[in-house]
Amino acid sequence: MSNISLLDIALKVGVSKTTVSMVLNGRGKEYGISDRVIKKVRETAKQLNYKPNKLARSLRTGSTKMIGVIVLDLANRFHSRLSRSIEDCAAEHGYRVMVCSSDEKDTKLAGLVDELIDNRVEGLIFAPTEKAKEKVMELKRDQFPFVLVDRTFSRITTDYVGSDNFKASYDAVNHMASKGYTKIGIIAFSPNLVHMKDRLAGYRKALHDHNIRIDNRLIRKISYENIEAQVLIHVNELVREENIRAILFTTNRMSIIGLKALYDMKIRIPQDIAVITYDDNEFFPMMQPSITAIAQPIDEIGKRAVELLVSRLNNGRVGFEQIKLETQLIKRDSC
Repeated sequence: MSNISLLDIALKVGVSKTTVSMVLNGRGKEYGISDRVIKKVRETAKQLNYKPNKLARSLRTGSTKMIGVIVLDLANRFHSRLSRSIEDCAAEHGYRVMVCSSDEKDTKLAGLVDELIDNRVEGLIFAPTEKAKEKVMELKRDQFPFVLVDRTFSRITTDYVGSDNFKASYDAVNHMASKGYTKIGIIAFSPNLVHMKDRLAGYRKALHDHNIRIDNRLIRKISYENIEAQVLIHVNELVREENIRAILFTTNRMSIIGLKALYDMKIRIPQDIAVITYDDNEFFPMMQPSITAIAQPIDEIGKRAVELLVSRLNNGRVGFEQIKLETQLIKRDSC
């Protein structure tokens, strides 16, 4: 069995791995790859004795009606529901999906993108990891059809569908401030991606509009590693040292960890601290107290992402669309 990979060929030819995959899958012309590059890739693959995997070898040229989907964590309610929405909508358009999880790991995401393309998916829908900018740029250069969901990068124009994160955070903090809270904390991921920048910007704008001084000690940013430990540390510091009176958790996973930490600390909600979380779930209305939450239009995000991708695949749509959908602040007892 040959140990030669697509990356070996790409490095020798001086092109991207995606380009090599498209050429060897018979799709070079379709994506505007030059005859010279196509010839060079094929010759190099032959010289190196490259053997494609069984699935790629078994598929014929032409449409596979397959879409690759990569979410961050299938165990997370947001991403599991998003993948289901994409799957249902894709089926309505005659497509099947291959769903994978990147586990928030940059190298795993890059490998999954290459593997899905090698297995001849016609397009991709995925939520990028924090450092996936280079991979996104590679796909864009190679003109491979894809749509980003939930997250995107500044200064890169691609098809994208997500929530209006600025307004979502603004509405949440505005609600807190309107209730009389002035010492409002927030825990967010480091803002390398646009959605988190927007969530932090909405927080700051709402405070500004209520003439509340922005205190950077109340703005806590964490990385995507050891999330639970970091959230626990910051919740404890915000409560014990900064004496916050309200807090906004900016992701679903962060919300669950943060709420548990507050309960374990015997913090009364909302008597001691008011809470608003990102992403509603079926348990929040039943909790005591019920939890105020920002509900994202998950099903609509999946539906619109599929429609964008299918319009490019079937109709040759040119240009890019960036769609930001409105969220809903569901007001309950925690604030």
